Amino acid sequence: YNMLNRMVANDTLEMTIENIFLDEAQNGGEVLEKLNANDYDVILMDVQMPVLDGLEATRKIRSEFLSPKKNINILALTASIIRSDLEECTQAGMNGYIPKPFTVEDLVIGIYNSLNKN
Repeated sequence: YNMLNRMVANDTLEMTIENIFLDEAQNGGEVLEKLNANDYDVILMDVQMPVLDGLEATRKIRSEFLSPKKNINILALTASIIRSDLEECTQAGMNGYIPKPFTVEDLVIGIYNSLNKN
């Protein structure tokens, strides 16, 4: 998963949201390990990652984790805005998506809306 995308997302969120705790994973397998060990409010899941892609990692979270972790908000980070690709994200269990490349507004509003749906 692209290091530049992670840096931009981290920098954007740290500059925009006070008292935010950020963690990052380099692949879908690492996402599962980190979620197993920690509590998070939202996951920004890149759809294309090595080892285990974001779609499969999301499916595993939804099927293999117990509540409340299995219900975490998961937002797809994707360069594709093709309807079939976005439907695949939804079918995998993602709560929404943020298009890449993203603007500060895309990122912050996407996270805000995701967290305030509940």
